[in-house]
Amino acid sequence: MITFERIKKLCKARGMSLQDLARSVNIGENSIYAWKTNAPTSDKLRAVADYLDVSVDYLLGRSDNPTQENGHSPEIQDIIDYMEQNSDFAESIRHLIKTVENQKKDK
Repeated sequence: MITFERIKKLCKARGMSLQDLARSVNIGENSIYAWKTNAPTSDKLRAVADYLDVSVDYLLGRSDNPTQENGHSPEIQDIIDYMEQNSDFAESIRHLIKTVENQKKDK
């Protein structure tokens, strides 16, 4: 719900409708309304954040600062966003990292 409310507020401040925003980022016109109850995909959320010039963290309610100051490249941030929304994938990556670290120790 925080995501939807923040996007709605940002659009209102810019004098645009949610449908205008959706069309501008090439997503379905009602997609943003669906985010009231369903989590958006990372690519759609990133597109909206980029268009509105705010951070994904701000849209998700993890930060009250709308600007992105994490120092990550957009590509790394996309990976982080994907991992945060897909816990099984994130756990697989953690396991892979531990395996690689253990192999380095054994050498």
